[in-house]
Amino acid sequence: MTMTGKPDPGPHQLWRHHKGSAYVVVCVALREYDRVPVVVYRGGEEETWVRPLGEFLAKFEFEGEVSPLEPMDHAKKLIGEALALLGTI
Repeated sequence: MTMTGKPDPGPHQLWRHHKGSAYVVVCVALREYDRVPVVVYRGGEEETWVRPLGEFLAKFEFEGEVSPLEPMDHAKKLIGEALALLGTI
């Protein structure tokens, strides 16, 4: 568990962006030059993204306080969406 109270991102976890897009975490890695942890994740459009872990979990202001990415509740996942996303890894 991170200091933000969110679970640590891990491989194959689904996270949802505040605008509704879902992403699958590929891995948590270290940035070479300063060893800062980064999260590597993929979207449904076959795009791969990298974001520092602190930024991945950070809160920011958007129509009230929300996080850029939130872990998806496994009980509420849509099966079709999950299968489609996991198929892109």
